[in-house]
Amino acid sequence: MQLVASLVVKIRTHFGVLLPSALLDCLKINHDMLWVLAIHLIL
Repeated sequence: MQLVASLVVKIRTHFGVLLPSALLDCLKINHDMLWVLAIHLIL
């Protein structure tokens, strides 16, 4: 769980300047989209 939490923090920090907070909230709710972004960041 800590790994997922830290990953979310990294994604929010990475996209925080580009995406509005509302969209970040949507990404946080949509775990599938979140994992897709995470995979793209890792790859």
